[in-house]
Amino acid sequence: MTAAAPSRRLLVGLAFLAPNIAGFLAFTLLPLAFSLVLALTNWDLRLHNMFKDEPLRFVGLGNFIDLLREPDFRRFLGNTLFLMMGIPFGIAGSLLAAVLLSRNLRGPRRTHAWLVAGSILLAASVCLALHGAGAGAMTLVVAGLAGLILAAGAAGGTTVYRTLFYAPHFTAGVATFILWQKLYNPHTGPINGLLRPVLAWIAGAVRATPASAIRAGTWGCAGLILLLVLYGLRRLLALWRDGEMGTLAAALGGLGVLAVPCAAPLASASPPAGATL
Repeated sequence: MTAAAPSRRLLVGLAFLAPNIAGFLAFTLLPLAFSLVLALTNWDLRLHNMFKDEPLRFVGLGNFIDLLREPDFRRFLGNTLFLMMGIPFGIAGSLLAAVLLSRNLRGPRRTHAWLVAGSILLAASVCLALHGAGAGAMTLVVAGLAGLILAAGAAGGTTVYRTLFYAPHFTAGVATFILWQKLYNPHTGPINGLLRPVLAWIAGAVRATPASAIRAGTWGCAGLILLLVLYGLRRLLALWRDGEMGTLAAALGGLGVLAVPCAAPLASASPPAGATL
């Protein structure tokens, strides 16, 4: 009984871990092993697909040798390493941001002065090093902005860091407003530019439609509105009988909503004041 207890606990633990293990095997380990096997063959999407299926041939390390002989291999490797550098820098930046947002860095006056001077010196050194390495203007601007944030936060303390950290959450709304304003511009907006030919075609089709067809469609819409109003009145009466309408104001509000489909066509069809029929 005692010897079986650890085995049972192990099985229970494995049962809870089974979904995670199955996901790792199905979406990480097996695809990685399959890709490694394919790398040792002559697999090519142009030769092995649903339309053309040639037998796989084992080529050993031939694919890797061809890759190393590629003239742009070093550039490709450098680009990959540059993109992969974002992972450690992202982790380090997140940890630094967590420390700056949660710890009071002001301390004693002398320590605070050294901290401000050190942050300014560090920011200036990074900018000079980037300039000496031939960095572009955008890289220098980003590095200078990061150094300015570091120095300003060191001078102002945690409050400054929290303000600067959460500022993009508020400024993003301004950018979104400007974006939607440009999209829906009635003269130069891309949405109206796409809809303008469609609306012009619809307007031309409406103008080409005979007046009798338009009159028949009008009467058809009026009939649908009448059916809708009758159905709504029936529902209101049923709710009133069941006591679910509540007060008289609720019933009158429902009747007012039902009157909107009837009043809107009448208001649009009535001639303006002073017009002659």
